[in-house]
Amino acid sequence: MLDSSGSVNVRKLQSALDSFDIENDFAPYIIARNEGNGEAQSWTLTYGTGAGLITGNTIATEITNGFDAINKAMDTLPADRTTKLRISVESDIYSGEPGSASSSAIKDITNLYSIECENYSILDFNGNTIYANCENAQDIVPVSLTNRNHISIRNLKISGHARYAIWCQGCDNVVFDNITLDMDEKSALGLRIAEKNNTWSRNVFVDNITVTGCQDNAVETMKVDGILIGQIDATDCNDCGLLLNTTTNAVVGTVNGTRCSPRNSNGVYAALRTANFVGPDVYIHNINAEECGRGYFSVSANCGINIDEITSTNSYEQAILVQDTQNLHIKKATLTGGSHNSDTAVRFTNGSAGGSLPVMNNTLENVTITGYSTPILEDSGKSDWNEFINCTTEGGTFAENSVTGAREKHEEATLEIPAGKTEIADGEYMNYTNITSVTIPASVTTIGANAFYGCGSLKTVTFAEGSACETIGDCAFGKTAVESISFPASVRSFGSNILSPSCADVTINSTEITSMGTEAFFNLADPSTIKFADSALHTGNTYDKGSYGSWGKYWYGHTRSTIE
Repeated sequence: MLDSSGSVNVRKLQSALDSFDIENDFAPYIIARNEGNGEAQSWTLTYGTGAGLITGNTIATEITNGFDAINKAMDTLPADRTTKLRISVESDIYSGEPGSASSSAIKDITNLYSIECENYSILDFNGNTIYANCENAQDIVPVSLTNRNHISIRNLKISGHARYAIWCQGCDNVVFDNITLDMDEKSALGLRIAEKNNTWSRNVFVDNITVTGCQDNAVETMKVDGILIGQIDATDCNDCGLLLNTTTNAVVGTVNGTRCSPRNSNGVYAALRTANFVGPDVYIHNINAEECGRGYFSVSANCGINIDEITSTNSYEQAILVQDTQNLHIKKATLTGGSHNSDTAVRFTNGSAGGSLPVMNNTLENVTITGYSTPILEDSGKSDWNEFINCTTEGGTFAENSVTGAREKHEEATLEIPAGKTEIADGEYMNYTNITSVTIPASVTTIGANAFYGCGSLKTVTFAEGSACETIGDCAFGKTAVESISFPASVRSFGSNILSPSCADVTINSTEITSMGTEAFFNLADPSTIKFADSALHTGNTYDKGSYGSWGKYWYGHTRSTIE
């Protein structure tokens, strides 16, 4: 369950989940009990105290298959009911092979061997176990809900193997509470909540789910609108502890992942992954990841996700990977490397296929990183206007295309850099999206990589008279709105990708250059806009061209023939 210190959304979640606890007190309408011994099944169905005048009457005896028994109990509930009635399962169930059951357990809806739940029902297993021991795991889904509403599945254990342990498709108002899934290497997935024929599942409540050993995700949503998740504990699952896939209007309490998607399954997933148009209005309270592929992974056009806290220890890949995502806000993270981890703790980038959303307007704050040589990496040219606030690290240095130290928002339109300052550090004013103009004091000799990267409103950059600036770092003015800039004669070294395409008027006043980054002005829309104080720099007569055979590769990313 959740603590009371969470956000408003989390407190609402706790209240909603608590309201379903009263179902544990519902008197049973039908009692299902195996009178046999273990796998020798002989089920009896009787009316419970919730059935009123017919309490104690026998419905059926000597049913030799547990799935048949529960399906018959479902079919026996009054057809015209508009409130939930409880079926109390008081013995373990051994699935056996599909051939051991009647045709009622091979459902036409799914063509699978299942217990199929009906509307307005509570299926309470009282802590008993379904042993899924069918030889072919693809034939069996122990509990199935398809295009149903007002159903609760409670206090259940499932052991063995199955295509999915529980499969919910196109349902409305369903509850899954206190469920333990102990699956083997043949099992694909634990709890799957999805659409059916493009009918989304809605108003889903999930709490106290423990999953071990799935070859896929412990819990997965696909096309779900409105879901509240209390706590999920996932251990030794080959993919994710929780995958939110094409899901909106979600509140998640706590996901605890241990060894989810370890290196032997390529280490590409995470304790919690959001993918394929997740959001808006998605709130996640806690992610705790121990030796997972990643702690958190967001990919493929997600927008509007809020996470209170992430704790990741000894991940196999990045502790946090953000791809193709916008308006993600992570409020706190503690990321600790170990024997497994890659060099980078946090990475913001587009996906390998180019991504369906620019990675922008994301905020990461109050982050403590230890044990990584590259704490935060924001890939140049692949992410825009992300903000990093109060990020601290031990034992590592920030990547060139990233930020260093604490970050604070700057609310003013004009940025005042104090006179006498000699260096603007890497990423020092990165993502100051409010500033529109800046004057570089004459005392500044170095402008670091990404110094003003992502300052999307910055249009005017002025170098003070008598400038001593010698070095312009990689992407120093990338992702800005600068339209015109004149570099002082003192500049001797230019990095790569210095400006944004918006810059249509560039003057280089240098008479001597000692270093030029590859494709230094590649981003310019029109290379012919560059003006040179020394024409020799244009023709390349005074500069060592290095490994490239034309000046164009350095100046423009084009061959000389396109500019001469």
